[in-house]
Amino acid sequence: MRTAILLASSAAAVTTPPPDQLFRQDNFKGKCYDACKGDNNQAGLCEDFCGEGGYCCSGENYHRGNGPEKNGDCPAGAVGAIYTNVHTCAIPMSIKDAPKEWATYVQDNSKTDDSSCFISCGKWGGSCPEVCGEGGFCCSGNGHHYGNGPWKNGNCPQAAIDAIDDSVISYRCAVPIPTTPAPEPVCEVSSDATPLEDEEYKIIPQDAETTVNWPKARQQCKSYGKHWDLAIFNYEREFTRIQKILQENCVADHAYWIGYRENDGVTTTQYGQRVRTTAGYGATVSIDLPWAENEPNDNLGNEQCVRYNAQEGTVNDAICGRTWTGAKKDGIGMGIICEKHNPCEQDRGDRTVEFENKRYYISKAQFINANDAKIACQARGKHWDLAIIEDKQEHSFLNKKIGWMCSILAWNDKSNWNGIERPSRK
Repeated sequence: MRTAILLASSAAAVTTPPPDQLFRQDNFKGKCYDACKGDNNQAGLCEDFCGEGGYCCSGENYHRGNGPEKNGDCPAGAVGAIYTNVHTCAIPMSIKDAPKEWATYVQDNSKTDDSSCFISCGKWGGSCPEVCGEGGFCCSGNGHHYGNGPWKNGNCPQAAIDAIDDSVISYRCAVPIPTTPAPEPVCEVSSDATPLEDEEYKIIPQDAETTVNWPKARQQCKSYGKHWDLAIFNYEREFTRIQKILQENCVADHAYWIGYRENDGVTTTQYGQRVRTTAGYGATVSIDLPWAENEPNDNLGNEQCVRYNAQEGTVNDAICGRTWTGAKKDGIGMGIICEKHNPCEQDRGDRTVEFENKRYYISKAQFINANDAKIACQARGKHWDLAIIEDKQEHSFLNKKIGWMCSILAWNDKSNWNGIERPSRK
């Protein structure tokens, strides 16, 4: 019977540094070649002399690349960290001492007696925490040694090189300084801020716990009583007033539901009246809305409701069921702007001729001054002009017609009303 014997052997594992490991030259250990060379006169990994993870290497200017001659198993990062042809320890650079792209650096002349760190750091620029402090680099300025290559400035990040005064051809310590983001401005409610609620408006800022969609926002506005509904901006001054109130009360940092709908580029009020550009004698029930860039766009789907972005002073279309200003995870809900409307708000602006007989013509509501109104009346023909109300009976008749049509102001020859015409008796 034969017995098989399996012999196994193992060698000590050699730790290979990751390819992105940064190294720095350590001039405080001294020349390492005699202490670290092996049987084949090769240097390389030499933790007994250079410390954990340390290599004894000569620089690229003497031994190119990472070949076997004299540099042994030195990784390219360690070879690249060594300046001149003398074997020196290259040690792993810790995270705290590695160059930071985000860091801001400042020149610090207090780190060495003669202000220059070049000799103290071993006639070599680069990371030198022993002299320049944690995260500090010994560098010369752009005017003396350019760039961040292997020649004299070693692994100094460009931000550290930029920090060194170019007028002196010498090395100085560049140390990182704390960089913290600028604090967010704190909004303080103005002492004379207009209240968020009065007899005309009720502004309800967002509350993530009770945020609502457009239909529920409208329902909430209506719950305040007769003629209350989501706000419509009839005039630029109204839009400006609302924005000022939001800013004064420090609640302009989120979006608000308002009383508009949008479909295929056509904007209407919540009452179905089309919002359109005013031209000539044409009328509109609303200002032209200040749409944000590339809005409306149906970006998230069927976006048929309109919301007001107080911070930018713009509007955008949104899904009517949406309850958040931005992403839900941000926890910023939707505010509501309610307005107590004129009783005739729903009936304004869309009738071609409100009333006409042989004696009177009452136009639809429109933006027109008294002079233009007079010209429009006279253009109807002989004897036509702005009406002169001569007795109580005529006043009562016209008042009923105006009230029935919800036309609230008219121009005539005696007072300030809207578009009442009749043939002159002259």
